Formats: sequence, structure tokens, C-alpha cells
Amino acid sequence: MKSTVMDKVVFQIGGSGWRETPEDMAIDRNGDVWVTGEFRQSIDIDGDGEDDLTTNGYLDSYVAKFDSEGDLVRAYDFGNSIFLSQDKGIGIATDSNGNAWVLGEFHGSIDIDGDGINDLTSNAEYGNSYLAKFDEEGDFVLAKEIHAEHTVSGKSIAIDSNDNVWTKGRFEGDLDLNGDGINDLTNNGDYDYDSYFAKFDSEGNLVNAFQIGGSSLEVGHGIAIDSDDNVWTTGTFSSTIDIDEDGINDLTNNGFRDGYVAKFDSEGALLFASQIGGKDEDGGRAIATDSNGDAWVLGRFQGNIDIDGDGINDLTDGSLEYPWATDSYVAKFSSNGNFVKVLNIGDYVSAIATDSNDRLWVTGEFEGNIDIDGDGNNDLTSNGSIDSYVAQFDSNGNLVQALNIGGSDSDIGYAIAADSNGNVWAAGTFRDSIDIDGDGNNDLTSNVRDIYVIQVEKATNAAPTDTTAPDTAEEDITVISAPEEVTQLKITPEEPTKAVEPNTSVSFDVNYSTEPAETPTTGIVFGMHWDSSQVAFDPVTGLTSRFSLGAQPISAVLDDPVTNGGLDGDPNTDKYILQAWIDANGNWPNNSNPTLYTANFTALPGFEGTQINFSANSDDLPANSNFVPSSIALTSRTPSPTLDLDIDGNGVIDALTDGLVAIRYLFGFRGETLTEDVVGEGATRDTSEIVAYLDETANTMLDVDGNGTAGALTDGILFLRDALGFEDRALIEGAVSEDATRTTAEAINEHMQSFGMM
Repeated sequence: MKSTVMDKVVFQIGGSGWRETPEDMAIDRNGDVWVTGEFRQSIDIDGDGEDDLTTNGYLDSYVAKFDSEGDLVRAYDFGNSIFLSQDKGIGIATDSNGNAWVLGEFHGSIDIDGDGINDLTSNAEYGNSYLAKFDEEGDFVLAKEIHAEHTVSGKSIAIDSNDNVWTKGRFEGDLDLNGDGINDLTNNGDYDYDSYFAKFDSEGNLVNAFQIGGSSLEVGHGIAIDSDDNVWTTGTFSSTIDIDEDGINDLTNNGFRDGYVAKFDSEGALLFASQIGGKDEDGGRAIATDSNGDAWVLGRFQGNIDIDGDGINDLTDGSLEYPWATDSYVAKFSSNGNFVKVLNIGDYVSAIATDSNDRLWVTGEFEGNIDIDGDGNNDLTSNGSIDSYVAQFDSNGNLVQALNIGGSDSDIGYAIAADSNGNVWAAGTFRDSIDIDGDGNNDLTSNVRDIYVIQVEKATNAAPTDTTAPDTAEEDITVISAPEEVTQLKITPEEPTKAVEPNTSVSFDVNYSTEPAETPTTGIVFGMHWDSSQVAFDPVTGLTSRFSLGAQPISAVLDDPVTNGGLDGDPNTDKYILQAWIDANGNWPNNSNPTLYTANFTALPGFEGTQINFSANSDDLPANSNFVPSSIALTSRTPSPTLDLDIDGNGVIDALTDGLVAIRYLFGFRGETLTEDVVGEGATRDTSEIVAYLDETANTMLDVDGNGTAGALTDGILFLRDALGFEDRALIEGAVSEDATRTTAEAINEHMQSFGMM
């Protein structure tokens, strides 16, 4: 079932089994949504009332791709028939080319692409992990096994700017990450977990593996990559823990279990590590980074917890009357590891994400009432036993809005994802029915436990609405007003993606707009960043402001104001453009989407695809405003083959050879009857090669009259007449189809000449 609620897409993934979960989700470069998890028995992915997937055993993994409107693109299930085996997708992330990488667990053998051939086989005692890649169209590409002697469980996945894939998890026994039969890591304790994180290249080849362990249990949960490709991780440990593999314990826990947050550089060298814990059960569960290189860490705690390690408790569990109860914390650390702020979110937080404006999004579940911002006032009240929720905080951790998703039964928020274009999606499970928009009417219904997927925010980059929520327990949506409206100043290329061939040039306009529309500013520095190994910069054209300084090396700016990041580590290859505008009031133009300039690049001979980043800054920004960086993806397009009417390949276009072959082909001749007695002397193509050539080119080259289809009694006659030298009326009479787009002898001649006919 798919619907629109509050102008947002909402859809349902359901089945006949009692257990379907959306363990994780991701958004690709086109705004399409990927979801992975587990299901029991059968599942209806596209909401048409018919089951799309059926389990092979007890619980199977699924991976599904939906477009931005919530329509199903592709779906896979994979599992095995081992009794009570549990296979599931745990983490998913997308790269710059729109590929999706899935991390999960499996037992026995699994066939991922459904071709009847097992792609992976596990002989681990309690199951192994898989790492699978799917392309932008949803087609299966490859799968890797992460194998442990006893068991291994992948917990999180992230992708850096070079499309390297990083995974985080836990393992017991010896661990082989690349399937070569040689152990890469060995855990430190007997039958206790250690955690690992590993780097794979874009083809799934292991680059490096790192271990975080001690003498007792260590579980690695979250991994994230910041704007400089540094690696942030979080997890849980008991006793002591060695984070950098130097044999020396870096942290000692305060009680039963503690959490940790650690930052490594792109090569895996430890930069710093911090401990999060009190005397009870504490741990880190997930992590997300923003554009400044800061990190938000999600975790759980009991009793009291010291976040910054100064010996003073920063939070107290709001449920101390229940010794077993826990609360969630979300803590912010600066790029250099300093503790900044902690949010005490009562009940349970399942997942976090940051968007392109550095806003923090969280989802989870609560029962009764929940105080999300820690001000002592309840922000939401559940409709039933347990409801799910989505909350948004600004970059400083101030609550902006909260959405209650619930019905009369138990509803749980599982996953949330945000992309660089402003899209935010959330997923969870519900039973019976749920009301998403708080109007008192059920938006989705189910007889068992199903999955909901909702579009929380569209790609508008608009500031949150400043609205005060009604003070009523029946209202499902509470919006906490922001102190001021944030002005978004946006720099956007004319389109998000362009295809370009190696050794060819590409140009596109770069536009400027604001929200609200009329936002004055008088001078802006625009930055462009690119990978100099993929494209060469050509001078910009069409500078439209009254006073402009053409593109200059960013290295010439002592205090580089541009923040969207270079792609090749060399600031000398990046450029900035200073544009100033003086109108009657001394303001930047307020008209919608003025074109700033035209960017020009040339794809180098080995061009494989890249992106170009755009960013900006100004000393003249209005109060409470910020620039929104953007990028354009340049994809590699295979050069079109050179086509000509020399069908037999002997170097001569001849009416009695090439012309007759073309007519025979259009009349349906194939095999030897196609070429018998009409192939020219010196031909380089045999019959099968001629058929293949015409199969590929017929509707382009042989569509002489341009009606979209090559026909024997029209295009074939025109081809032969032109080859024999017919002109004017004699060329076209009785041979041009009624829906032709080329109807004159001149147009026919021009088409034929474009394919080599003289």
C-alpha cells in the first residue's frame, strides 16, 4: 500500500509472517530509497496485495529499492533452508555512483541473485557475514563472505568519498575478511567477542582490517566517515580495551560495560578515543558525522553516565525506579574529540542521521510520554502501548520538531536516512494500524506486524515551519518552534548528473537562489572542486554579475572560505570565483535562479566518472543564514561507435553490395541468403558480423526517412535509390512513409551523407 500523507510519500511492506523488520535504509544519488532487513514466510514489497518474496527457511534477508515516489524498482531475498536459521540484512549504504552495499548475516549457503546458484557458503559454527553490492539499476554485482571460526556479525557500513566501503562488527575466533583462507584477525579472549572494522575498495577487495579488543567482550556497533575521510566508530566494551592494536589498553571501564567513541584517519591510524560510561550497563550503538567533521554518537545507559570522562555524571536515567530500565543518549563530539553536548532522550533511540544542513535526525520508540529535548516537559504522548517517533534537532542540538507515528498497538522506529539534497526517510514496524499525520485517521493498516516507510522531508532544503503545536494528548505531531527562520542560500548546477565521454568537453550552468526568495547580499565567493586525475578545468564563461573576478586558484586565498572539500587533495587544482553585484540598493539580485556562470571541463583520456563540488561563502551574509553546498556527478559514457553504410566493411559504399544487403536485411533475410553474391571484394565482415552490425544500427542508420523504424519498402528503396544516384523527386517518390520526419530529397541526402554516402 502506498499513499500520500502531508504531501509526503508513505508506503507499506507487509507479509503473512509475524516478523518483518527494516534494519537499515539508505538514499542514493537519485533520491531513490534502499531498505534491508529480515522477514518470515512471505512478504509483499510493492503493496499490490501479492507476495513478492518467499523465505527459503526460517528468516531470510531482503534488499529492496524504491524510487523517490515509493514505487518498487527491484527486490531480492536470500536465505537457506537450515532449521531455525536467521539470515538478515543489517546495514546498507550507497556510493557516489548509485551502487548500494549491503552488510548482513547468513548461515549455510545463500543464493543472492536468485539464479539457482549459491553465491556464498558458510561453515562457521554460528554463522557468517556477507557483503553484497547492487548497481544503480538494482542488479546484483558481487558478494563477499566475512568468515569467522565461530561467528561474526556485521553491525554497520559506511562509504568514503573514494567509494571505499568500511564495515564494523564483532567476531569470535579467527576472522578471514577477504576469503583467501588466511586469518586476518584473531580475537583476544576465549569465546568472547572482539570488534573489527575493515576497509574494502569499490570492487569489494579487502584493503585493510583493524581490531579493537581486550580480554572480555567488545562489540563494535557504529561506523561513519567524515568529510575528510576520517573514520569514526563506537561500540561497547567490558573490562579493558586496546583500540589501536599496540598491545596497550587504551580504556578501562567504570562499571559493568561502557561505551567508547574513537576516530581514525583514512589509513586506520588512531587519532583519539574517549570513554562513555558509568557503573552500570552503557554502550555506543550508532554514529553520524556532519560537514564540519563533528560526530553525534548514539548509545544506551543505566543509572548515571559520564560522557566526557571528567568524573562528573552528565546524565541520569529517568527510570531509576526500574533498575533494569535504560535511556538513550545522543552526544556530540567536535572534530578534535572534545565533548560538546549531550541530549537525554527518554526511552529508546534506534537510529540517527545528519542531513546536508547539519541537522540531526533520530527515530525510535516510546511508551506513554516522552521528553525529547530534556526540558522536563513531555513532547509526545503515545496512542497505544508503544509508539514510534521521528525528531529533528538543529546543528546545536536544539529540538526543532517531533513526529509521533503510532496506533493502538506496538509501533517501533528502526531506521532513518538523510541525503545531501535534503531528503529524509524513516522506517519502522507497526501492528494493526498507525496514524502518521495525527489527524485521527489510520494511514496504514495490517493484520500482522508490517513495515512502514515514510518520507519525512522532501528535497527542498527549506527551513522547518515555525509552528506551535496544540497542547493536546490527541495530537500526534508536535512542532517545537525554531527561534528564527534560517535562510538557505543555494548554489546548484543546472542538473545533478551529466554523462560525458573521455576526451570530450562538458559544460553546465551554475545557478544561485535563496529561500526565502529575497535575501540581499553583495559579494559571494564561489568555489569549485574537482578531481584533476579525471577532468581538466577550462575557463568559465558567461559571468553574469556586474563585477566578477574570473576563476582563480584557491591556493591564492590565504584563508580559504570554501568548505565543500577538494577531491584530489591538491588545492592548486581548485578554483574560486568572486562575484559582486551592485544594484540600485547595493544588493545581490533577487530574481529566481540567476545563472552565475557556465562551468567548462574536459574529461581526460582515462575518465571513469567523478563529481564536482560547489560551495560558497560571503562576508556579507544576512543574519541566521548559511550556504548549502552541492555537487554534480559526471558519469562516463561509452563513446558511440562510428557508423557508416559500408556494411560489408570493404571500405567502399556500393549500391549493388551494401545497398542490396540492406534491402535483404530489411525484408527479413538472414544467414547466407542475406549475403549470397552481394558481398563486395575485400569485405572484412562475414555474414554473422554483418547481421550483428545491422541489428545494432538498423533503426538509426537505415531509418532513412526518420520515422523511428527502418522499413524495407520505404527506407530500403530510399537507400538503394540514393546509392544509385537518384535525385530530387525521383529519389523520394512513393518511398517516404506517412510519419516520416525527413520528407525532402535534401534531408534524405544529408542523412545518407552523415553515414558516409557520397
